[in-house]
Amino acid sequence: MPTYCLYCNKQFEFDSRRQATNHFTLCLAEQNKKNALEAEHATKHMNPNHDEDFNDSVCIPCDEDDSANDLDDENDTQEEANKALHERHQTHQFAHYDRGYGTNNPQFHSGVLLLDILQKAKCPLKVFDDIVEWARKSHAMGVKFDESFDPSHSKLLDQIDDLFDLHGLTPHIKEYTMTSTGERVPVVYIDFLEAIYSLLNDIELMNPDNLIDDSEDDEDDDILDDIHKGSVWKNAKTFYVKHPNKQKMIPIIFFIDKTHNDINGHLKLELLIFTIFIF
Repeated sequence: MPTYCLYCNKQFEFDSRRQATNHFTLCLAEQNKKNALEAEHATKHMNPNHDEDFNDSVCIPCDEDDSANDLDDENDTQEEANKALHERHQTHQFAHYDRGYGTNNPQFHSGVLLLDILQKAKCPLKVFDDIVEWARKSHAMGVKFDESFDPSHSKLLDQIDDLFDLHGLTPHIKEYTMTSTGERVPVVYIDFLEAIYSLLNDIELMNPDNLIDDSEDDEDDDILDDIHKGSVWKNAKTFYVKHPNKQKMIPIIFFIDKTHNDINGHLKLELLIFTIFIF
């Protein structure tokens, strides 16, 4: 896998972690040595009485060719370019050597810490803006990010379960024996009655406008817009519902959907999902 070196700005194919570590160590030492020379030179160059013979090969602003004095326009342009490059170098020297930069700039330092968290968690960088917006809204709601701030995710999930009465929907695992091979396989399931209760306890689902009224037969039998309009439904209702004032036929509708857990589609989950026919 290609690896990018931040010190020499090149890509390499390393055979082992040790080889990569050795390269980074040597490359870092070389980069630190170069930065130290440049810093020493920058310090001397800021002094107008500095020695012009000091490391002329590194000092761009001082590396002027006396034999080119006839080319005044070219020299002026080159001098301006050298001056701009020197100022840029001084700015980056400050950012590189001032180890307190992040401390003196808390917003910058906080952003770097958040980027590090996202990188370690392999989250897309677009999540950065979402987290910042979350922090801004939390602050506006009066949330204080101090010692009292303790948003435990397990505690929060328990509070959500309490609020919506979801504790009975905890998944369970049970072994099932395959009839064809005799092999025992684990099956994840949710308690059926708890799932029914969760549906009936949902305020939005139980909105009267969302419920199907099958108490009266349609006058137009030619229009079939749902299962309770067909002949199978009507025959089943006649067979099972003996006391219409006390009984109501509520079929359970099952459907199966498959989802992939990996890129190549080798690991799959096939979920058995159901709903009840009142919605």
